[in-house]
Amino acid sequence: MAELQIRGLTKRFGNVRALDGIELDVAAGEFFVILGPSAAGKTTTLRSIAGLERPDGGTITFAGQDITKAAPHQIRRAGLVHIPEGRGIFPGLSVQENLKMAVRRVGTPDQRRSAVDHAYDLFPRLAERRSQRAGTLSGGEQQ
Repeated sequence: MAELQIRGLTKRFGNVRALDGIELDVAAGEFFVILGPSAAGKTTTLRSIAGLERPDGGTITFAGQDITKAAPHQIRRAGLVHIPEGRGIFPGLSVQENLKMAVRRVGTPDQRRSAVDHAYDLFPRLAERRSQRAGTLSGGEQQ
C-alpha cells in the first residue's frame, strides 16, 4: 500500500483548470519528482497535498488516513510537510537555530532532536557549519 496516494485530484482557479485528475502513489521511503513547464500544476499539486490549497475533487490519503480536507497543521503533525523553494531562513541565526525553528512544533523533544540529526545526515555540510550564521551560507546551502 502506498504511503501517499492521490486519486482524481482536481483544482480550478476560476476558469483555469490547474489540476485535472492527478493520480499518484508514493511508497514509504520513496522519493518522487514532479516535472513540467511553468503553469503545469506542480506547485498546486504540492500545496494541495500539504493542505495549503483545497482541491475541488479527488482524494489524498497519507499513511492510511484521508487528509483531503485536513488543515495544514494536522497534515504537518502527521509527518507530511511542504517545503517551498527558496531561502526561507533566519539569516541572523545559526544553522542549528534555524533547524530547531523548523521543527519546533514537531512531536516530542526527542523527535525534534532526531529530525535535526536527520537533516545533518542528509546534508553533512550543514553539520560542519551548525554554528555558522545561516545568512553567510551559499545560496544552495541556504535552500
